Amino acid sequence: MSSITRDDSTLVGLAVAGFIAVVLAAAYLWLPVTGEAAEWGFWGLLGVAVPAAVAWLARPRAPAVVARALAIVGAGAVGWYVLRVGAWIALPLSVGQVLLTGALRRQRVRPLEMLIAAGAWAAVDTLGRTIWETPAEKLADYLVRTAPRWIAITTLAFAWVTASLALHDRPARSRSHRWWWMFAAVALAAITIESLRVDYLFDPDSFHHWGVFTGPAEAVRSGGWLLWDTPATYGFLSTLAIVATPTDSVWDAFHLLNALACAVSTGILFWLLRDRVDPLLALVLSMAAVLWLPGERVVFFGGGVLGGGVLVTPNAGPFRFVWCHALLAVAACRPQRPLPLLLGTLVWLAGVLWSSESAVYSSATWLPAYALLTWRQPIRARIRWLSVPPLLALAAVAMVTVYYWLHLGHGPDWYMFVEASAAIQGGVMALPIDPRGAVAVLILVGWLVATAAVAIVRSHDLPATAPLCAAFGLLWATSSYFVGRSHDINVVNLLPGCCLAAAVALRERPGDAPVRVAAGALFAGVLLLALHEPSGWYPRGPLAQRWALGVEAQRPVLRADQLELMRRAGIEQGVPLVFYSRNVLEAWPREQGRRAPDVPWLPVVPFTELVPVTESRRTLYIDRFVNRTREGGWLIEDTSTPKFDGGGPWFFAALARHFAPGRPVQVGSWRATRYSYVAGTGGAPPSASPQSVR
Repeated sequence: MSSITRDDSTLVGLAVAGFIAVVLAAAYLWLPVTGEAAEWGFWGLLGVAVPAAVAWLARPRAPAVVARALAIVGAGAVGWYVLRVGAWIALPLSVGQVLLTGALRRQRVRPLEMLIAAGAWAAVDTLGRTIWETPAEKLADYLVRTAPRWIAITTLAFAWVTASLALHDRPARSRSHRWWWMFAAVALAAITIESLRVDYLFDPDSFHHWGVFTGPAEAVRSGGWLLWDTPATYGFLSTLAIVATPTDSVWDAFHLLNALACAVSTGILFWLLRDRVDPLLALVLSMAAVLWLPGERVVFFGGGVLGGGVLVTPNAGPFRFVWCHALLAVAACRPQRPLPLLLGTLVWLAGVLWSSESAVYSSATWLPAYALLTWRQPIRARIRWLSVPPLLALAAVAMVTVYYWLHLGHGPDWYMFVEASAAIQGGVMALPIDPRGAVAVLILVGWLVATAAVAIVRSHDLPATAPLCAAFGLLWATSSYFVGRSHDINVVNLLPGCCLAAAVALRERPGDAPVRVAAGALFAGVLLLALHEPSGWYPRGPLAQRWALGVEAQRPVLRADQLELMRRAGIEQGVPLVFYSRNVLEAWPREQGRRAPDVPWLPVVPFTELVPVTESRRTLYIDRFVNRTREGGWLIEDTSTPKFDGGGPWFFAALARHFAPGRPVQVGSWRATRYSYVAGTGGAPPSASPQSVR
């Protein structure tokens, strides 16, 4: 057997890096597509090549010459990358990390470990939270701050993470200590409370992103049907969960469910880290990676800053990814008894129904690991176990289909389940990947997991490979979120999954130097970014207002000119209304009495829901909705608003097919028009001139 694959984890890691470099270079030279298609091609090839590299390097008869040649290629690729991105701050950080680790562990320092550390730090230094700013601020920019307080903060945080990892690679500590359980209880309580944070809600950005979840939920509460006439960009079961939460406001319902998902993901990361770093550091890292860094920091001209933590963009947080995070936690326990395996499969089924993207994430995380966990069963028992997931999925589809036939007289439109994600994969809202950007973090974590997997695969203990198989599946599948929308902020939004995968690799192979070095760079980078860019965690007001069980009271309210429009038109709360905008309409002021739920009379609120939908499909949904409800309502427009994605002439043409407009009422730039349903109309009479009220 090659000495590389037998003894030397550092050379194994470099060989894996060489294999990845060869695959990327070959794809760059010979892939017969360009642009977005090429990016998806790279993603697909890495999903196949990395497991292939692990399987080949773990072979008992892997040729030593080829393996060492790959290690040389890997070392060259790492050195080239460090020089290419010009992250010179990575050099002193890598030297300091390896020297401090060697001193604390009383081990000889190897130059190749410094090379791996330099590559890891060069990748991590590309992380940043700013959008709409050129050039965007990265971690590397923060780490060269020369003010004494920043030097002290950087040094202490760096030393804390490095020392903690160096001293905690022993077997798991006993859980019989009362103090540990007390700290764990306090930590979980702190995680739950911080997940309920509301003090940075609602700026225009967070209001927009929340509306994409609450708009479809409000439409379903008002009688809309998912998978038929009401599109929901972020999923089927996810929207139904908001609808079913027993609150008067869908905004409060979504807040509670989102907080629950955040608490679960943060708690899982804390649990996975608890044995490999100090418990307090595990808590801080978990909160930083899941709650504080995802989101965004928006810098406007003149220096204004908006944004915050994960609640600013819940579409990029645990509400989207929680099921695959939970499945990774199940796989990390290596369950082999029937009940845990069945519970894990039920969690997978929930993730599949949650949304089409979650179906991919959950399946890539659980199904390969599930197959490995059941591999020791006799052949007939193994076949029975492997048949459980598809049978459960078919049963769920059948139940939904029967329900629709009983209530609507026809089955659901299953294409709606995958429509949004299919459009995004096809290039809607796509951005090109910057090869010098944060994509390197995703490659780094994939390499880390693969390096840890080689020694375990070599043992031929298939169930033992399940945690790392699940970790790689999660990382690879969720990386598609970045491929589809390749802004570097989306790598930061994927940090929970990256840290979860790294934590699993660290748990499985704590003594492997490259695993410890790369995980240390990632975790230290997370802590340093949170300290240097505190917009995700610093208070925005009195501490008593930081957390709440509801957000309805914080919703932006209608302005004076909007209220005047409502008064002139005779529009009251609870009246069927559609807001022609990329956002949902603001709430009625509390002074107007108890807020009634919004009642959309068309399945288009907000119009952002329709961005991934073709115009023909948009018209189809309106036709289906109107043919079922046969009701009209008020249309509110801001005539000063420029054209926005999702709107356009198609909408007014669809209105003309079913409705006749009344006389508009206008206040300033705001216009309200009452549309009445006209049975069998193929057009509509000309609109009367607006009644302007100045």
